[in-house]
Amino acid sequence: MTKNILVTSMVVLLVILVGVGAFLIYDTIKPEPFIEVNEYYDADGNLIGGTTQSVIGDVEGVKYITLKINIENKDTVGLTLNVKSLTPSEEAKPTNSIEVGAGENGDFVTGLIDVEPYEGTIQEFCVVVESEKILALRESSEVSGCISIQVDPNPSGSFNINIESNIGDGVINPSCTEDWDCSAWNSCSSGLQTRVCNDLNSCDSFENKPTEEQACEVVFQTNAVGGDYDQSGVWIDFGSGVYLHGGISSYDCLSENIITITPEGNLICTRPGYEITERVYLRVGSRGVIFKP
Repeated sequence: MTKNILVTSMVVLLVILVGVGAFLIYDTIKPEPFIEVNEYYDADGNLIGGTTQSVIGDVEGVKYITLKINIENKDTVGLTLNVKSLTPSEEAKPTNSIEVGAGENGDFVTGLIDVEPYEGTIQEFCVVVESEKILALRESSEVSGCISIQVDPNPSGSFNINIESNIGDGVINPSCTEDWDCSAWNSCSSGLQTRVCNDLNSCDSFENKPTEEQACEVVFQTNAVGGDYDQSGVWIDFGSGVYLHGGISSYDCLSENIITITPEGNLICTRPGYEITERVYLRVGSRGVIFKP
């Protein structure tokens, strides 16, 4: 009996310790709200308390408040941020800009907000924070959110303040916007075209990167008369350059190197080690006619 009680007590204690540990971990890593009440002041401008209030709670004797705006920059570059708007108390909007490094946090603190005009209401204070444009690297972006505050009068002539809710996420540029710029497609070679694409925003991500390789079919023109390619002065144009007759080669086209087939049924191919922009071969029986740019 005593043994069972001891085991049960140990299990209960373990559960409590795990719960406390989990709470402490959450309390350490939980994200800050986008907007929270920073400080409370009485009618004479004296500070009440002085700790940031980000949870539901009652504070009495309040006439003025300040708000704290928390920002987390998840971009891969540092950003210059400013408060674009603070409604309905635009006059308390912070006018300074702040620099927030890549992956770092920053915050703004508003000026004094008189809560008396909102007596007897639940008032939403909403904020828009904007990142400035970085020329040729980043477009500007915005993050916004609100805090709801209940303002109740009390007999002393001041007010009771209760935070109702925090809405919004203070993460700006959670993923950099990729802006891909691609070169023109290279000429068709061995059934493939390639190009090079660079992200103008240098996001270090590739989710929206365009393809840099595609299947293609060579389209050509020739001045060969009657399919007679084994003559001087014959040219083949692949759209990227003209290839002129340059002599006879003992090289024979291999099936894996065939580019296309002429209307007369002759095979045009590349030779291993060469690109189509360097040299092509036209099969004539068991011989290849060399064409050079």
